[in-house]
Amino acid sequence: TTTRSSAVPRRTHLVQPAARHAEAETAGERYDTRAVSKRAVLIVDDDTSIRGLVRAVLRKENFDVDEARNGDEAIAKLDGKRYDAVILDLMMSQSSGFEVLDVLKTQRPGEKLVVVLSAASQKTISSVDADNICARIRKPFDIDELLNAVRECIEH
Repeated sequence: TTTRSSAVPRRTHLVQPAARHAEAETAGERYDTRAVSKRAVLIVDDDTSIRGLVRAVLRKENFDVDEARNGDEAIAKLDGKRYDAVILDLMMSQSSGFEVLDVLKTQRPGEKLVVVLSAASQKTISSVDADNICARIRKPFDIDELLNAVRECIEH
């Protein structure tokens, strides 16, 4: 029989959790799957293409992603699940992001979990006063900036 060295090169920053599990098993190590938990993110935007892009990027980064097309859907989802971050468009055609912010103020006061994403002017975005906002990003946006903002919200 051939024994395998325990010095298996690791690429954990590039490898998905399932692959890390298989890599650890190959090296003869036990892998605690409880240590890998997906962070839940809710995307609230009435623009289908933006939701699709953000969903694809977040899932690739191993986030658990839910979507809402408007404020009403978002509020219903927030009642049923606890999210680690919420990406929220303020200006939607049906029930605005401002209503969602109001709900979060009462449900999770003081928790910095919202990334505001809006086509409104920078002045308007900056004037939104809510304890739950951890980042404000103006559309069109850089996807890496958004991803970094989500990570920062979750870490704090």
